[in-house]
Amino acid sequence: MASSTIGTSLRDELDRRTPINLLLSGSVVDEMATREAASLSALRGALEDGNACIVGGEYEEHRLPLLDPESILAGLRRGLDTYQRHLGTRPDIFGRRQFGLTPLLPQILSRLGFSGALHATLDDGSFPEGSQSKTRWEGIDGTFIESYARAPRDASRPGTFLNYSIRLGESMDMDQVATVCLAHWPGQVPNWLDDLRRIARYAPVLGKFVTLREYLDNTENHGHQDGFSADQYRAPYLKQAIIRGEANPISDGIEHYHRRAAGAMSHTLETLASLVSGDLPSEASDPLPEDVAAPEGDAATDDRLANATARLAACLPRAASATTQGYLIFNPCSFSRREGIVLPAMETLPSPEKPVYSTSAAAQGAEVVVELPPTGFAWVEPGDSVARRRSRRTEKPLAAENLLRNEFMEVHFNDVTGSLDSLYDYHTRGNRLSQQLAMRLGSGSESDRANSQDQDDAAIYSVMAADGVDVVSATPTKGEICCRGRLLNQEGKLLATFAQTYRLWRGLRVLEIDIELDIREEPRADPRNSYYACRFAWADPGAELSRNVGFSRQACSTRHFEAPMFVELDMPQTRTAILTGGIAYHRRAGSRMLDSLLVVRGETRRRFQLGIGLDLDQPLQSALGMLAPPAVSALTNGPPAASASSWLFHLDCKNVVVTHWEPQVDASRVTGFRVRLHEIAGRPAELALSSFRSVQSARRVDWQGETLDDAEVNGDKIRLRLAPHEWTEVVADWS
Repeated sequence: MASSTIGTSLRDELDRRTPINLLLSGSVVDEMATREAASLSALRGALEDGNACIVGGEYEEHRLPLLDPESILAGLRRGLDTYQRHLGTRPDIFGRRQFGLTPLLPQILSRLGFSGALHATLDDGSFPEGSQSKTRWEGIDGTFIESYARAPRDASRPGTFLNYSIRLGESMDMDQVATVCLAHWPGQVPNWLDDLRRIARYAPVLGKFVTLREYLDNTENHGHQDGFSADQYRAPYLKQAIIRGEANPISDGIEHYHRRAAGAMSHTLETLASLVSGDLPSEASDPLPEDVAAPEGDAATDDRLANATARLAACLPRAASATTQGYLIFNPCSFSRREGIVLPAMETLPSPEKPVYSTSAAAQGAEVVVELPPTGFAWVEPGDSVARRRSRRTEKPLAAENLLRNEFMEVHFNDVTGSLDSLYDYHTRGNRLSQQLAMRLGSGSESDRANSQDQDDAAIYSVMAADGVDVVSATPTKGEICCRGRLLNQEGKLLATFAQTYRLWRGLRVLEIDIELDIREEPRADPRNSYYACRFAWADPGAELSRNVGFSRQACSTRHFEAPMFVELDMPQTRTAILTGGIAYHRRAGSRMLDSLLVVRGETRRRFQLGIGLDLDQPLQSALGMLAPPAVSALTNGPPAASASSWLFHLDCKNVVVTHWEPQVDASRVTGFRVRLHEIAGRPAELALSSFRSVQSARRVDWQGETLDDAEVNGDKIRLRLAPHEWTEVVADWS
């Protein structure tokens, strides 16, 4: 179904009284209710008679595999509400026309009340087929859902009719349930399909037409499950965007992740303010923007974050006589962080005592590295000037000519090319990673490709020429170097100019990279062979790659893949993470290089942020932290009464993150909280969630609010067990 097929053609299909499945999104139902009341009434009647089955779930078919779990859940909930409002019922079979399958879906769908799924799409892209037509689709957490797992046949093509007996015979030989699925648009029905319908009304000698609901409920299963890896799903989004002439195919995803992070930060701070004060939430706004393509930096988003920060700061009790001016820094993430922040100038710098790890004076203000507890705060105020001068005697600047270094790494830059030449740690030998900018110009000549074992070895890239490698900041707390230069083709023609700023903070394991391009030569229309990229190279061809799929870490062996949060290189003694900052599309070039695509045809964004992390415990946490910087509030009424640093909620398990907080409200008062927890490392987790207040009871629920089981409660702790990659929701009531 589409908005163009909801009129007469749909009503004619429904009048045939043959069982039919309607693949339609919530937005199509919305439009039907607005301008096709007769079609909506006919659809309601067909649903009541059992002659029609709705297959769908989402409101709009966004690029689902590129979204985070909360965005997927929000889109499904919005769609289900729309079906229920207009039709009085909702689909319990999930499906979509455009590509958008991912192994994250089975557990999300099952907890939303779906009992089946169409494991196939009618768009471009590649997805695995099941071993049987009817199968149990197993997700990455072990949850399974009944599915039809073969690509439908196009009923409008003559070849489908000519090969019908062959397809049906093959299914009889191989499948537990002999099945042929036919798909067509309303009104585009060939005569032979009418013949099949007429024959089926007499006798099922050539099969019978059934709804998917009836098919999944009333047929036998073959007894085992089909689990598919993330690499088996190949998204066509980038190619489709360029063919259709869509704007910003790269930065759409970047902006979504930044807006999603800002919305989640604001929502978390608002929730914490309500839980601390006992006041009802000030606004019932959704933590996720409905328009995933809206530009980042929206004024309303910034205002909401500032208001949420100020509201939470006002809720914390202060010492009666406190008048010290300082800064209250909030960490909305559920994990502890060490973050570098530039604060406006103070009369004297903060003392290097917890929660302050390091601090230095700079032209922009005070550079501070601060320890932030999970879902908590840290207070930073001017310190004793004498003690501060004494503590700085042994500290060295983090930047020198062509060099950045701190406790964990040493980074060398090439003053001829302006690239990151080598990155070393202090425990292993050899260069861990190199990085440069390049434009891929093509795949080389036919003779070069014929003589090469790998086509990427014969690919032609631009070269970098540096115009300057300058030290921007060199303090004991922060080092910053800017490399400026040009990208040239093999004949010396200017393709683009660049500025790469590398930033390293004391005590941090992540090297920040800010990239700015000024493009003179636009890429061609082939996104596989013409693009600007950030290129990474490593020494070990046997390095294993892993990437994020949603919030889960999955092995990656395919050449082209999507990873909007991180890519990690696993070697025998080291792990190096590339934090992608929302940049979704990547290409493995050969066995030792990775291209992260920055600019393709139609892309207008020219500034990008990435990071390189060494031996991170959980790269997803660092990736989330890069998208959600700490929230800072300037105060004149002194530090919190209890402590200069404290958490409000605490998880004692590093491989679990919180994806959502929400106050639990009953009779116009806050009675507890609701939280969603996600296991991110692929291993079982036993955890305790500690609260700043005692908890009377807690229970795990599905996404519809139905209780799954009770959780163990001990004072202010809720104890839970999570399976690998499990995403669950907990409702807790205060004592």
